[in-house]
Amino acid sequence: MLRFVTVRGLQNQTSRWFSTYLQENRWFIIKRKQKEQSKYASEAEVVWMYIDAHVHFWKLDRGDYGWLTPDKSVLYQDYLPEQLMASFNKYQVDQVIAVQAASTVEETRFLLTLAAQYPLIAGVVGWLDIADRDFLDVYEKLRSNPRFIGIRLGGAEIRCALEEKHGRRLSHIRQMAADEFNVDLLVRPADLPYVVQLLETVPLLRGVVNHLGSPLSAAETSAGQWAEGMKKVSAYPHVMCKLSGMITPAGGFHPERLRGYVKQLLEWFGTKRLMYGSDWPVALQAGSYEDVTRLFNEVLGSGLTDEQLDVLRCGNAERFYLRR
Repeated sequence: MLRFVTVRGLQNQTSRWFSTYLQENRWFIIKRKQKEQSKYASEAEVVWMYIDAHVHFWKLDRGDYGWLTPDKSVLYQDYLPEQLMASFNKYQVDQVIAVQAASTVEETRFLLTLAAQYPLIAGVVGWLDIADRDFLDVYEKLRSNPRFIGIRLGGAEIRCALEEKHGRRLSHIRQMAADEFNVDLLVRPADLPYVVQLLETVPLLRGVVNHLGSPLSAAETSAGQWAEGMKKVSAYPHVMCKLSGMITPAGGFHPERLRGYVKQLLEWFGTKRLMYGSDWPVALQAGSYEDVTRLFNEVLGSGLTDEQLDVLRCGNAERFYLRR
């Protein structure tokens, strides 16, 4: 089933009808892409639906964003859902996944509070200290909230878990795998051998690699390390990869810097295990929300079917995070 709406260019009567329909039905699903020809339509065009699987929200006065400093002028301000919704412009972003930007449980609770206020936020990928003796208590309490759908681990946390072997960290990761709880993986090419080792140890872990595994973050000499690592990671069917965080390391709208990596990821993961993510507002350092979405579509190339594009834009995130 293809998810798109024909709203652009409609006259007021039809536009109001579509608006009401979309408010009452989260997905307006139609099976054809041709322009609508009706007595109310005027040069209607298709607007594809998206689930943005990677956004951040923050309020500076909360005090737990140590990495946000005044020299980061674009980012050193509050970013909340109202600003994101104003950025969508012509893209029909149905829902978003809010991802942690601070390594505190308090920020996870803050994001869950936002999710209760804004239906746009379908779920929260928070942060928990997997080394904490009270991890399981906090984890279970947060899981009582249906919007708490995952946590994010960094490369250093993965390495520490593997070094302990039989320690708390690895035990807690095993528990999340047993619960089929999602784990975002924020890693660089040098971390990928440890991700592979973690998956060998916990093969049923439901993971999603953030930002393509950051191929542009490393020196050119590490390109082989990225390719070797991501190909091995893709062998685990419960693991996906986000086509997110691309515009910032690329230095703007430069699809030529990314196409090769995306082509390889499509070969390894296929179209059913990749998903769209903007990395808003971090991405604003290099372009607008529209630039980010154009870049995503541009790097995919022209060889994909409408059905494949649909799952990349929203279906895979829906299936992975929302279990629909």
